[in-house]
Amino acid sequence: MGETTRLSSLIALKYYQWTVDEDVYLSGRDNEKNILHTILHGAAMIKPEMEEVLVKVLKNRWNEHGTPYFDLMTLILTDLDSYPVWASLPEYVLQLADLFWYRPLKETGERYHSMDIEDEFGLFRSHHDYYPESPYQTPIYWLLQSQFKKTIDFILDFTNKTTICFAHSHFAKNEIEEVDVFIEEGKFIKQYICNRLWCSYRGTQVSTYLLSSIHMALEKFFLENFKNADSKVLESWLLFLLRNTKSASISAVVTSIVLAFPEKTFNVAKVLFQTKDFFRFDMNRMVLDRTHKSSLISLRDGFGGTDYRNSLHEEDRIKACDDVHRNTYLENLALHYQIFRSENVTEKDVIERQQVLWGIFDKYYNQLPDEAQETEADKTWRLCLARMD
Repeated sequence: MGETTRLSSLIALKYYQWTVDEDVYLSGRDNEKNILHTILHGAAMIKPEMEEVLVKVLKNRWNEHGTPYFDLMTLILTDLDSYPVWASLPEYVLQLADLFWYRPLKETGERYHSMDIEDEFGLFRSHHDYYPESPYQTPIYWLLQSQFKKTIDFILDFTNKTTICFAHSHFAKNEIEEVDVFIEEGKFIKQYICNRLWCSYRGTQVSTYLLSSIHMALEKFFLENFKNADSKVLESWLLFLLRNTKSASISAVVTSIVLAFPEKTFNVAKVLFQTKDFFRFDMNRMVLDRTHKSSLISLRDGFGGTDYRNSLHEEDRIKACDDVHRNTYLENLALHYQIFRSENVTEKDVIERQQVLWGIFDKYYNQLPDEAQETEADKTWRLCLARMD
């Protein structure tokens, strides 16, 4: 059976290469699709031949309609049947993703004048290739399984450059802020933040299907794979993400993992608590989450009923809304650490946590102006502190 699969895949690849080399038109979309899926099905068994094709595409930067192997490369980045390629050639898939997804500005200051949100993030227009957004829409979730560190590095690099592109777009000028994010005593980094970015991993704000799917995959991987992990290992990876991102979209994912595993991640939580803006944006996220499930169900059931092609993605999104930590937020977590204690947390730990939190709150109180000079934002922040303190 294995040899039959290998030969079928190899024959299909050779035939497809012949059509590319000879510029032969394949009549019938179904015929081409069958050939491509036959290639993908046995791709792990013809790894050298697949690697040769990928190297050629990457070297020549063939990433537009009409270029050689475009349809095959598109399937590799969008179709679950491409798993054999993701598993056997993960590093090439990451390079391919960068080539096909990111559209760098050709000259300093060049903009793509369009109403398309993907243009604002410096992305090629994938249209509905990643709709509906979900952790399974791109190869990222599976690449995290096989090439964790390299995929994390890819996510950070890709998110950073697309966020910078968005931050300098006309579209973002009235919504995005650049804030100082606390990392450790005396050290801050700059991050771009807005509701659109913070909610990327939840899909509750208008963003790109692609970027939302990448963030959802990152969150899902951590939720599934670090539930029973050593707290030091989990905290080290979350802090790594926080230190190396220029986008609060990644910080939002870190926040979500902390909310899901609060007893494992206090050392990360105390870092998050020292960036004031995170409280506001995570509360906004929680408010949107309250109605998100009903919205997703309405979208699934509307327009003629469920589309079986999207059912995997839709059901995962709906199920994710039931995660307990969706109903909590940073402000609530700060209070939780001071009042509640699980079996694995000693009374001494609780007292130490209280001292840390009270020290953070005192710093915030000291930064507030006199009440007579307070703005509405200052008054709101003072109330927030009072609720936590």
